[in-house]
Amino acid sequence: REDVVQRRTRFLLGKARDRAHVLVGLAIAVANIDEVIHTIRSAADANAAREALMARHWPAKDVAPLIALIDDPRHRVAEDDTYRLSEAQARAILDLRLQRLTALGREEIAEELNKLAAEIADYLDILRSRTRILGIVKTELIEVRDAHATPRRTVITEWDADVDDEDLIQREDMVVTVSHAGYIKRVPLSTY
Repeated sequence: REDVVQRRTRFLLGKARDRAHVLVGLAIAVANIDEVIHTIRSAADANAAREALMARHWPAKDVAPLIALIDDPRHRVAEDDTYRLSEAQARAILDLRLQRLTALGREEIAEELNKLAAEIADYLDILRSRTRILGIVKTELIEVRDAHATPRRTVITEWDADVDDEDLIQREDMVVTVSHAGYIKRVPLSTY
């Protein structure tokens, strides 16, 4: 059960980090919206736009705290406070609808990033603490017990009656064959 909890937590951590990674890209796009729109409009097609978005060093001073909240070792802000977009982030920016660029859209992105950052911190805390893992295992086992606990339907009683092994054998006609070498074979009469 511990192994299951650890694997599930690592899986959820990976999913949360992947989603947060995309949201950081969207936050960078929203913070630098004029440059992003200019880069996309000047590209010949979607592939060229994606490559142009990935090639540029984007200022990340505004989103650096969000990147730090995610605590993903794969994605960091460079020394000069710039950030290069990954392919997943560039695709998400190209798929972004213009209605998400409003102030409400910015708040939604920041709110979802903060929620994901809290989840990531919780997952990391679970993975670092065996006590928390054991607590989760205990809680899950109690939930299973409560969900499936039914009283015993059969009654087990002691029986003092004498039962021989012969009483348990079904009575039927048999053919017993004895070979010259001394082997004995019993076959039901119906198959003989």
